[in-house]
Amino acid sequence: MRYLVIVVALVALSCSEDSVVGVNRLLVSSNQTGNWEILDVNIDSSIALPITKKTGGSNKNPVWSPDGSRLAVASSRSDDYERSEDYELFVLDLDGSVVYQLTDNDSTDDEPAWSPEGAQIAFRSDRTGDVELFVMGSDGSGVRQLTDSPGEDWNPTWSPDGGSLAFASNRNGNWDIFVMRSDGTEVEQLTDSPDADLEPVWSPDGTGLAFASNRGGFFEVLLIDVASGDPVKTGQVGFPSDWRQTEGSKG
Repeated sequence: MRYLVIVVALVALSCSEDSVVGVNRLLVSSNQTGNWEILDVNIDSSIALPITKKTGGSNKNPVWSPDGSRLAVASSRSDDYERSEDYELFVLDLDGSVVYQLTDNDSTDDEPAWSPEGAQIAFRSDRTGDVELFVMGSDGSGVRQLTDSPGEDWNPTWSPDGGSLAFASNRNGNWDIFVMRSDGTEVEQLTDSPDADLEPVWSPDGTGLAFASNRGGFFEVLLIDVASGDPVKTGQVGFPSDWRQTEGSKG
């Protein structure tokens, strides 16, 4: 629930009024049944409809396709591997049926992010022995590595024009927000804090980024102007800075 609070705040900041996806529906990962499953939540009515059911593994990191007709998820449903928590990426129809299995290896691939036109999906993977960001076609073809840093790179998110990706990285010792071109070039560090800055989300006009930060001792939602790098506090979400350790799996 604590993670859901911050996700709702960041999604609300990123959605414009005329957006088809995200105005009154939210994809949520819940473990109320014992496994992490994906729910389609109507924000107005609070009705939650299950998309995945008894898949034999956990399902997390759901994200709508740009037209709202499908979703990409990370799932451990495949039982071909020695490690039960090896996540692969899938594209699902809204009834939970598999359209494509995008990745198939003995590493963990998660945090899918659709490009605005829907042709590409960025994601996080430890397939190289380190956690880096990759991109592929939305059918799983043409996988390319985007980052190659000594730390971990998380939370890829596309700019509205598709030309850039924001992400979180601890490559310099702390978790900060970075931006790069969508081909992995021109990497720029936007924040520089001894605390954790995570989960960047672009504003609809592409000039700002919302992100979560615990620089005040509690995780708060901040906004940063991409051009100037100036962060502005927008509101505390009210849970302690060690929530990632105490809350367990991120879903």
